[in-house]
Amino acid sequence: MVFHNGGVTRRNPEIAQFFKKDEVKAVLDFSNSKNGSKSSSVKFCLGRTGRKLVVRILTWSGFVSNCDQGDSLAYLKPWVFEIRGHYSYRRIKHKTVLEIFSSMAKGTKLELTSQFIGVHDRLGDLLSLDSKGPTPASEVISELRRAIEENPGLGIRVYSDSIIEAANRLKPIVNLAEVEYCDQDPKSTIIQLVGSQHFVGTSSKISIWVVIFRNCIKTGKINVMPLNLRQNLISNIGTSKCISYY
Repeated sequence: MVFHNGGVTRRNPEIAQFFKKDEVKAVLDFSNSKNGSKSSSVKFCLGRTGRKLVVRILTWSGFVSNCDQGDSLAYLKPWVFEIRGHYSYRRIKHKTVLEIFSSMAKGTKLELTSQFIGVHDRLGDLLSLDSKGPTPASEVISELRRAIEENPGLGIRVYSDSIIEAANRLKPIVNLAEVEYCDQDPKSTIIQLVGSQHFVGTSSKISIWVVIFRNCIKTGKINVMPLNLRQNLISNIGTSKCISYY
């Protein structure tokens, strides 16, 4: 079993724990530098259009399969040699969401009625990547201005993996409300933001999970997310009146 850790972020192949060590090989072929690694000769020769055509042919013939949903496993062919998938597009049942959150929050002080405007500003390696970047500061600030108008008197808590950079990006809101910058681990960040009165997310998995939990636990509370994550959330939990996009 060979796991290719492609993309721009290094992730450990957690499914490997279900196999014996001599049955698993991890290929760390991600690139997280600003310049990135040079394209392979195969990619260079085929080009983007050529690669897409080859993938379509392999998928149609059953040699490659996309398994984003559990029921798609039933359509795997005996001759399949590559299985692709991404957890971002899996539908998550309401019961499962509650079970996950209950497990996460076990042993922690949980406040689901916290009176603050929460924002998660994902930065980190996105500041140095060519292929993708953070949600534009101007868009986040615009949504925070709107949140402040709708929730007068509430302070803002900004959670980020790059506190200094986040403070510089969001300077304009300092004069509009009391702002607190929080540097927490992912688990604590999610749990605390779930309890916020109004949530503004950015392009990140943490923001997605915050909204998924809030949609199930804090029904009726406002969640604002980047438009590019709309399809992800619809795939995960369907449409919701509690989620708007910017």
